[in-house]
Amino acid sequence: MKGMIFVHLVDFVEQAIGMEETEQLLVSANLPSGGSYTSVGSYDVVEVATIVGHASEATGLSEAVLYREFGRYLFGELVSSHPTFVAGADDPLTLLTRVERHIHVEVRKLYPDAQLPRFTHTWEEDGSLTLIYESERGLGDLCEGLIRGCFDHFDERPKLEGTPIQGGPLPAVRFSVARE
Repeated sequence: MKGMIFVHLVDFVEQAIGMEETEQLLVSANLPSGGSYTSVGSYDVVEVATIVGHASEATGLSEAVLYREFGRYLFGELVSSHPTFVAGADDPLTLLTRVERHIHVEVRKLYPDAQLPRFTHTWEEDGSLTLIYESERGLGDLCEGLIRGCFDHFDERPKLEGTPIQGGPLPAVRFSVARE
């Protein structure tokens, strides 16, 4: 996983529990990287789970909640550092349909070795969107947080339901997404 995700995760945890506590968390987690990340480096995704697990213990929040809240935070950080990714999208649903064919294309230009999740979408007759997230990393809660962060960006609230898809080659979640 690209280091920029780790850099933002450490910042997120620092905001939640403080700098000193985060430093202690990274040391006690005994991470292969030592808890030191650069945005252009690549690190094992297991370290994300380890950091989130330790942050869960420190905050008393479930790992699922932390992943979702980190996703919301991460969306804002990504938009701040890459505003062109959202340029031209007038609403959250339109932006979500552009992830695979626009945003991920641009991400691959910046990070050719990035292993990105796969997104497919279908517009439903009622105007809602079915979004399928597939990734060997199985970070559906993080994806949900990113979707919520997308809606936050447009100052809107989503009607959002995620359902795990069983039996496929990769962990996957089907999200039903609509504007409230």
